[in-house]
Amino acid sequence: MNSVAPAVLSTSIWEVKSLLMKGHPEEAFERLKTFLGGIPYLVTQNKPEIFYENNLFLILSLIGIDTTVELHTSEGRIDMVLKFPDYIYVIELKLDSTAKEAMNQIDTNHRCR
Repeated sequence: MNSVAPAVLSTSIWEVKSLLMKGHPEEAFERLKTFLGGIPYLVTQNKPEIFYENNLFLILSLIGIDTTVELHTSEGRIDMVLKFPDYIYVIELKLDSTAKEAMNQIDTNHRCR
């Protein structure tokens, strides 16, 4: 069984918050991928998008990030919003799509007004 040492997981997950607070989302999500990479495939296979949304909500909330999921607006629904004093991150989760498609959905649906 492949796994990541608990100390590495602990460090990488706390770095996520610090990096997001400093305006470095790409680096933060690389750390988050490292953390999530420790979850065995059998636990995550064939899960719907909401499974990942719930896990992200729990992880981010537990490390003290102001996280809102399924935010309803006059123009639709936003999967996730992360709020910091200097930054607000709008996240569109895509299970079987690309980051570009997620960004297009955010732009098309005016999620960042």
